[in-house]
Amino acid sequence: MGIQAIIDGMGLQSVIYIYANNDENISVSVEGLTIRNGSNSSGGGIYAYANASSSATTDCSVTLTLTNNRIVDNEALNSGGGIYARAYTYSDNGSAKMYLTFHNNRIAENICSQSGGGLYAAGYASSSYSKRTVVRFDFTHNEINGNTADYGGGAYITLARADYAEEGAGSAIQANDINGNVARDSYGGLYLDLDNCETSTLSIVNNVISGNGTKSSTGGIHINSDLANPQIDFINNTVTENALLGFRAIADGSGGVLDNFVLYFSNNTVYGNQMQSYPSDDVDFDNYSDGNMVVNSSSNSMGGLDVNDVTYNDNGENLTTDPLLGDDFHLLAGSPAIDSANAALAPPMDKEGNARVGDPDRGAYEYLGRDHRAELPLPDARYKVLYNAMRGPIVASDPLVARPFTAFIDSTNILKLQIDLPRFSSGVDLYAGVFIPTINPDDVYQIARGRFPSDFPHSH
Repeated sequence: MGIQAIIDGMGLQSVIYIYANNDENISVSVEGLTIRNGSNSSGGGIYAYANASSSATTDCSVTLTLTNNRIVDNEALNSGGGIYARAYTYSDNGSAKMYLTFHNNRIAENICSQSGGGLYAAGYASSSYSKRTVVRFDFTHNEINGNTADYGGGAYITLARADYAEEGAGSAIQANDINGNVARDSYGGLYLDLDNCETSTLSIVNNVISGNGTKSSTGGIHINSDLANPQIDFINNTVTENALLGFRAIADGSGGVLDNFVLYFSNNTVYGNQMQSYPSDDVDFDNYSDGNMVVNSSSNSMGGLDVNDVTYNDNGENLTTDPLLGDDFHLLAGSPAIDSANAALAPPMDKEGNARVGDPDRGAYEYLGRDHRAELPLPDARYKVLYNAMRGPIVASDPLVARPFTAFIDSTNILKLQIDLPRFSSGVDLYAGVFIPTINPDDVYQIARGRFPSDFPHSH
């Protein structure tokens, strides 16, 4: 990313603090910084607030643009371990507005006690001034990984009586990696709550949401609409290896007033999530109370689907077969997701900027004619330790003492392999392989792969 400088909060306060009160309008651009070790009640790394109180005479606003930054290792006692952005209106004459543009940032290893380990974004208006608060967001090519919270480990976005599409411009979440985040309670990756919001379109396109953990509810992405009446385009995303459900959407009305939630759900790969509580479902659509969700679904690869009182329009080509995901969740040769997406709905490019031409592929990545191979930088310190075959690993933080990998043949002549590691201080990518030169002198057989957050034990 070309990081130029480090700003260290030393655990004393938010690293960057922005507050627009009443008639103030503040614009802040941050580029090429590492923002770390901040600590506050909310917004350990960055705190941004637009407040239109009863004495406001005009609109107030915060425009926050983040480009090529690292927001890492910050904490909050309440919400927004990495970033906290909130707009609130309680005024006869003014409105609070928050404009967020985040591009190519890494928001990682942040922690909070309530909501939004990496990012918390919220818009509220007093019921007397409904839908006058604005929170508009454009998140592209960001990494949100290894963050921890009670709710919304990666990101928690909640809008109550607010607007997220001012003057016809909708919000968007595109081409992001949301992975390896942990929710101690609910919503491991991304939680989006729209409560009595202005009707408008939200695009969620070309994202990879993977390896997020949660104790309950949805591990990948959870969308809740309550009297908001949104249109959401969820197109060409890859959602995999999350705890519990991969994707869940709920429509909830009140007192006979309908929530008219229209969801375009196409060209996605939602497969291979860890569904302990939902043994047959990767995807779940629900209507509560006076909810009136209409789902227009086509050309998805889904491991399982649960539809409850929802108008579900199956427009064809939805598959339940394994999409064959390889390194970094790219498609492998022979995948049924190749050349089988709905071309009319597919974006012009994939997550990496490759053109989707002809018959496009499902998921975030186009298949480019050969299997993708993940490339990782070599670690700063490497150790080579030789030891004899063992029946069980020795777990230790000292790499010269640890014996994390064991291989032995049991009494039935079955080869048993095991990896056992201590808890990590931060999220890591783990790759393990076996090289057997007498059988194949050229290849390493990969036996384990995944993103593991620091709060989970790692025994495989």
